[in-house]
Amino acid sequence: MPIGERRQYSWLDRILAAAAVIGALYAGVTWFTGDHSVAQQISSVNTRVDDSNLSIGKLDRRVVDLEHSDKDQEAHFARVEAALAQYQASSDRQFDDLRRTLGDMNKKLDDMHDQLLLNGAGNRPETRKWLK
Repeated sequence: MPIGERRQYSWLDRILAAAAVIGALYAGVTWFTGDHSVAQQISSVNTRVDDSNLSIGKLDRRVVDLEHSDKDQEAHFARVEAALAQYQASSDRQFDDLRRTLGDMNKKLDDMHDQLLLNGAGNRPETRKWLK
């Protein structure tokens, strides 16, 4: 929430704030003992209400900051997961290319092996007589 913008509080927020104010009012305060005037009592109530509103505002800002950091973390991990998926797809493609290359190389080696066997001295008619 931008600074300076007023938040619309729900009925639950208002009840909780009122309960906090009432709890603060009764904590160690003697009412109408004659020691305090009505103006002092009203001023005390106003001060406590303002303090509770200030603390609710601070809490609200902290919640908004946490929500922003949570969204930032979600976006960060989404980017990390996308990068990992892309890396995995890239490495799978590279392994497939390597497998095809090795398969072609093995076929060429097998063909060369067969050619060497067929061209051996014992298999050619013009050199077969030399072996005898």
